[in-house]
Amino acid sequence: MKLPRRISIFVLAWTLVLSTFALAGDGKPAAVSNASAARIATFETVWKIVNEKFYDPAFNGVDWQEVRTRYAPRVAAIATDAELYPLLNSMLGELKVSHLAVMPPQAVTDAALDTTGSQWGGDAGMTVRLVEGRPVVTSVAEGGPASAAGIRPGFVLTRIGRTTLGEVVARIEQSSRSETFKRLAVRRSIAAMLGGIPGSAVDVAFLGADDAPGTTTVIRADSPGKPARFGEMPSVLVTFESRTLPGNVGYIRFNFFMPVLMGEIRRELECFRDAPAIIIDLRDNPGGIGQMAPGIASLLVGESTSLGRMRLRRGEIRFVTYRQPWHFRGKVVLLTDEGSASTSEILAGSLQELGRATVVGERTLGAVLPSVIEKLPNGAVLQYAVADFKTPGGVLLEGRGVTPDIVKVGSRADYLSGSDPVLDAALESIAKQKP
Repeated sequence: MKLPRRISIFVLAWTLVLSTFALAGDGKPAAVSNASAARIATFETVWKIVNEKFYDPAFNGVDWQEVRTRYAPRVAAIATDAELYPLLNSMLGELKVSHLAVMPPQAVTDAALDTTGSQWGGDAGMTVRLVEGRPVVTSVAEGGPASAAGIRPGFVLTRIGRTTLGEVVARIEQSSRSETFKRLAVRRSIAAMLGGIPGSAVDVAFLGADDAPGTTTVIRADSPGKPARFGEMPSVLVTFESRTLPGNVGYIRFNFFMPVLMGEIRRELECFRDAPAIIIDLRDNPGGIGQMAPGIASLLVGESTSLGRMRLRRGEIRFVTYRQPWHFRGKVVLLTDEGSASTSEILAGSLQELGRATVVGERTLGAVLPSVIEKLPNGAVLQYAVADFKTPGGVLLEGRGVTPDIVKVGSRADYLSGSDPVLDAALESIAKQKP
């Protein structure tokens, strides 16, 4: 069976920013009759696509017909387009799976038309994660906006603009979602608050290395990376990094599984072919094109083997590796965290199960459903799951994630010292492994 052209294991981040995009627009009622009819038509289209194409005909035990009956009058009662998309995503949320969401037309248009590389706004040049229950800066881009503003790894952010981060964390902690998801929600929420128009300023309050309170102003810069797009997916900014670590260990990091990066990945893996080990950093990589997992694995495994299978509504598709003219023969270590999702989880979970890679870091998100992204008549797009995925041993990763072989949770003290505790743990594990 051929893989449908538009199947992509991608973009969990959509589900975390949809509430922001749903506020786009002026909120003013249009010509009521026509606008209301269009909203109802969009609702019916979304419901029907899921009804006919969602991978599980039992809809995870949800009465999908009854869902339509409940939501139809709610859609008919709303007064603006801005109210439609949260309602549609609430309906889709009844199925309780990943890769199932609607993105409004304005969000899609903005992303598709933006060629400046800043469709997610300006970049503050820092990563903030939940560490020991507090939003801690875990990395600062060298020479970037946060660095210029005096922010250092290990600082605890307490306020962004007028928003107190303790309140944000508390609100997310009240969710019934998994701890992994809540950590990612905190991370994404803070990233959204730090983002904005390049050149604009954002005030930040923090606790420094000695817990002394401080404030600074960060001037956002253009987000790093180059725009890339595939099919109906909005454009994303892709970045790629490759360097040699102590002990002649190779290191590769990329932020999306996008075909435009495959040449660089192959080339750098070949450059490291004589290295004793290679580290592939999948932290905060939400996935991308699922077919890239077998492509990358083929350069690491060296033989034809199964990476798992996808069960569709009718039939299944197998992920397999194929023998290549060359493959990397050294040790392989993959780094993961709560931001590693989708294709990242397929690659990590499968190579771990095959005994080809050691996974170091934190549990992945558990959002691994292959999906299709389809444009709706009104210009919005619907992402919907068309299959589940199981590893070669039959393990369903959705809702479970990949548990690292070496669990490493960095402390604030680690980051204050300027170290990368997960990367350090990976290098230590390589040194301990037999040649």
